[in-house]
Amino acid sequence: MGKFGSAGVYSELTSVADDDELVANDVSDTTTSADGTTKYLQLSTVRTYARANAAQSVTLAAAATTIAVTSAFVIVTGDGGGNTIGTITGGVTGIPYVFLFVDGNVTITDTDAHSANTVDLAGTATNFTSADDTTLTLIYDGTSWYELSRSVN
Repeated sequence: MGKFGSAGVYSELTSVADDDELVANDVSDTTTSADGTTKYLQLSTVRTYARANAAQSVTLAAAATTIAVTSAFVIVTGDGGGNTIGTITGGVTGIPYVFLFVDGNVTITDTDAHSANTVDLAGTATNFTSADDTTLTLIYDGTSWYELSRSVN
């Protein structure tokens, strides 16, 4: 798509995906400075995500225990029999995710485990039980999720 940079060093932006994922692929280059020394550039794949542009609607199946996110704004409808969610997958490190619940059929389990895709809510052993128009905002650290806030509207 194009080159950018200064002082003879550049990288190449190779694509912009539909979900606003900017991708710069591996680029190797050399440049010779004014003093005649050669400078090397090796850029590994860089990804920047901006996932807040479109809402994701999730309707949970009976006995579902996982939510897979593809957007930073997730509208969640639980199964009539209730869902207890222990894991959330698909998170991008450092991105806050807002979950808007439309019913009282979802419980997010506070595991305090800090293991892959688990949720650590504020307080000790304090599960989150949804209600119509409640929100839960979580952030993903690359391994697990942490509560930033909740609201009953």
